[in-house]
Amino acid sequence: WEFNYMRMRLMNLVRKSAASSAEAYYDPKALSINYITYNFNPNFSLSFFEGLIWSMGDSIQTKGVHPLFYSPIPFLAELTMKQQDLNPIIGLNLSYSGIKAQQFYGQLAFGNQQNAYAFQLGWRSYSSFGLKNSMLQFEYNQATEKMFQSVNSRLSYSNGNLPLAHTMGNAFQELIFRFNVDYKRFYLDLKTTYYRLNNYSSISLLPVTKIKPLISTNLLFQAIELGYRFNKKTNFSAFFEGQIEVKVLLSNPEWLEKFQELPFEIYYSGGDFIEAKEKLEWFDFDGIVIKNEYISKEQVQELKAAGKKVIIFEVRSPKGIKKALKKHPDFLVTDDLRATIIEKY
Repeated sequence: WEFNYMRMRLMNLVRKSAASSAEAYYDPKALSINYITYNFNPNFSLSFFEGLIWSMGDSIQTKGVHPLFYSPIPFLAELTMKQQDLNPIIGLNLSYSGIKAQQFYGQLAFGNQQNAYAFQLGWRSYSSFGLKNSMLQFEYNQATEKMFQSVNSRLSYSNGNLPLAHTMGNAFQELIFRFNVDYKRFYLDLKTTYYRLNNYSSISLLPVTKIKPLISTNLLFQAIELGYRFNKKTNFSAFFEGQIEVKVLLSNPEWLEKFQELPFEIYYSGGDFIEAKEKLEWFDFDGIVIKNEYISKEQVQELKAAGKKVIIFEVRSPKGIKKALKKHPDFLVTDDLRATIIEKY
């Protein structure tokens, strides 16, 4: 058996409306976590956790936290206190690593509002594909719309107006793919994260009520990091990190509907400027891909003013590169990267 007992003081970045000092204090709240783990064997463990946000007053007056804050007994506070003074979250963790070089894990949690739940499922594999010192990971996370909110907005699951449990807060589905490998002192880390947001608000956990349109969309983030560790014990490293962007090019507008659910920018590719502009008027493309000779500087500015992006291609000679750069497209597809960098910088 293992028992973890944690107590913290948190802050909402909202100042008291009245103060005796030159600058009013921020609105405080408290966090208590009780975490009980039973290890069935070295490869299998099950944990129960209880996390509670406690009131420490209101917008005018600060008070001491309730004495039950210090109690390690589960459910005691939920059964005896009002929802206005407490925001409880309870859940289970599961971890299994009985298969060689494999780990399966998951989490299930419930909030204090109707249909408020979150869960996680994950898998990790070590030294995959015969690659020593490598790790392959797939993970899925989901939280409903009001999972980390509270009846009392000052008791949301946050600190400093930032989410405590997950960077997205509420109302998301997340799929993560990650692969990293070490070779001597060099390392490579690849990560792709896909989000599906449904009635999402970036301000849902703020301590004050603000009206902002809810968002339902898809997002995709991809990153690559290549580095060299000078000292493995202290992890002193030098690294390069870049973002990968995926753009879909379509020559047939009838395919657009099938791709719009994906979290990618979609461009029309084909024809001259008149044809491309016509397609933008009839179909909801993010922009166009067009040959350098088919578009002028003024036409590029016309499309950008309408909120569309322009990718220019078929740029080969230094003269052609210079001409294309003067049109100020959003992107330039070049056959001579070195010459393009020289002309631009």
